[in-house]
Amino acid sequence: MSLQNQHIIFDIDNTITRYCPQALLKQETLHGNCFMIPLRDLMIARGWEKEAAEKAIYERTYDVLRWDYSDLIHEFNIPWDEAHAAMKKRHESLLEVYEETVAAIRTLKNAGAKVYIASNNPYWGCRWKLEKAGLSAGYFEHIFSTDHTGGCKSLEYVWKFIIPRIGASPEKISVVGDDYQEDGVLPVSHGAGRAFILTGRGVEIPPKPAPGITLLANPMDIPEKLTAMEK
Repeated sequence: MSLQNQHIIFDIDNTITRYCPQALLKQETLHGNCFMIPLRDLMIARGWEKEAAEKAIYERTYDVLRWDYSDLIHEFNIPWDEAHAAMKKRHESLLEVYEETVAAIRTLKNAGAKVYIASNNPYWGCRWKLEKAGLSAGYFEHIFSTDHTGGCKSLEYVWKFIIPRIGASPEKISVVGDDYQEDGVLPVSHGAGRAFILTGRGVEIPPKPAPGITLLANPMDIPEKLTAMEK
């Protein structure tokens, strides 16, 4: 199996990793984000009042498109090694992995395909989630994170930004994710040849997909389908 001409863009949330039930509890989140808690606590340990720390994080991220966790760590004078350890531990404890997706990524990579990430997470959020799945940032050709694209995948201009940067014709570009609209309809509308939408992950999907969109229960079917298309 050789897929050297194929470029596959993977989503992260609910595709490679998922939140465990604890992560969804209100007391485990700050401003709707379960990964802000360690940063707030490290700020408090350095003399911040709790309310002031939470307000500072909110003002630095609310309605700000291009922020990353590394920006907060730097701005609030938190030592990187300490912050990195706390954030990595938090990701380890609150995430679970779709091992079948990880296996599909490795199979595609071993077959010569170029794999990418397009995510609604900032860069270090992507990296910590990928590390939880046993995948390094260097495994991918590029990580299209929100601080790079300037928005989430539900926005058309994000896909208008991503697809041209793959540098391949539509029939060589595939997108894999769980969201029918932002991982399927939008990328296919803006130059991806096809999208594979993973079913059974709690997201509503129409029974009859639009042209260019394939519904799959098992991501390990993707290598075989792409190989058949190459013949």
